[in-house]
Amino acid sequence: MKSLKINISLTTIMLYAMFIAMFRPEILQPNVQVVFRIAFLGLTLIYILLTTNIREYWNVALPLSLCVFLSSFINYKDGLLNYSNFLNGTLRAMCIYCLYIMFSKVVKQKGAHALLVYLHRLLSLYAIISVISIFWVVRDQNGLYFFGSKYTTTYLLIFYSGVTFCLYEDRIKQSLYYKIKYLFIYLIVGLSIAYTGCVTGVVTYAAFFVLSFAGDQIKRILTKPHVVVLCMIGALLLLLSLQAVLQNELVKDIIINILHKDMTLTDRLRYYNRAAFVIQNGNLFWGYGYASELMRSNIGLGTNLQNGLLHMIAEYGGVTVIVLLISTFYLTRNNFKTAYWGMYMALYTFIIASIVEVSYQLVFYSILFLVHLLQKDETAGYYGIGVASYSTKRRHFSVRWKSI
Repeated sequence: MKSLKINISLTTIMLYAMFIAMFRPEILQPNVQVVFRIAFLGLTLIYILLTTNIREYWNVALPLSLCVFLSSFINYKDGLLNYSNFLNGTLRAMCIYCLYIMFSKVVKQKGAHALLVYLHRLLSLYAIISVISIFWVVRDQNGLYFFGSKYTTTYLLIFYSGVTFCLYEDRIKQSLYYKIKYLFIYLIVGLSIAYTGCVTGVVTYAAFFVLSFAGDQIKRILTKPHVVVLCMIGALLLLLSLQAVLQNELVKDIIINILHKDMTLTDRLRYYNRAAFVIQNGNLFWGYGYASELMRSNIGLGTNLQNGLLHMIAEYGGVTVIVLLISTFYLTRNNFKTAYWGMYMALYTFIIASIVEVSYQLVFYSILFLVHLLQKDETAGYYGIGVASYSTKRRHFSVRWKSI
């Protein structure tokens, strides 16, 4: 392959800083993590303020980030949320907002494909460190890998897989070498997820792989905005029929003999049975606020309700959930482009995971914003590793590498 040139500008550096702030090493002490996030997010915000037009402040991420902030602020004001969790909730809201702005800046300046390449290089590093921490470092005494729990680690690896598939999809279809290469990557990631003992991760990553074989007709259906939203709602409503599903003999056989789990789905049925009590004792509109101790106390059995939208209703309230669903509809309503199917694969993997896990976190928002920005960009016309040259009056420096 020929040598490709990529220009790393200040925007790119700030994108890296923001990403590191969001997905920081969880092996650090909690106080150090907060300082780490504040410092890097502070730099990102300063850059945004200095380089962004006022009209760009009003974007699709603003309503969701405001809802996350208001949920924590209202509960903190009412004395139901401590300062530490209020601060972390505020930082979470800032992460969501900065995430979209920085993604859109890179797309505007360099194109959608450039954003994919930058994220791929970052996520490749994260994936390598995660795999090493899984097989060699194993876990610390708190059950954490380098970037967090087995669930956080799994989500990052799925994100990496989705970006990788986006970049290589055209070559995978045409080249046996790339088919073998991608299969090797998939197996390494799959084995790593299995080694953590995350059964949900194994099942959802298998679903990710199956989606890679979807035909154009299935792709056109699954990329329709109302289908995406209905699947998210369906992942919540499925809980209403879960008891009946679990009575099916085939389902019982899979859970007990294949997955080696009990019929309570590792106590998840107990969480779901307490969900109505937990939600009723909180603020129906604004929830309990980010990581509320009162919410955890009402749950009684653990830290979350083991379902994406269900937990979001409890934590951030019904208003935030409605805003998320409306935002999702808007963000996925662009014209379908098969070149970016990898992002939809990752998106649906997280929706499937939301049935029994709290998967609607920063990685999910990253994927959702990418789905929107990649398809919105009109300049993306080259598929494969590498970035078209980009010039600007601002100073920048260049880095060269061989495409792989």
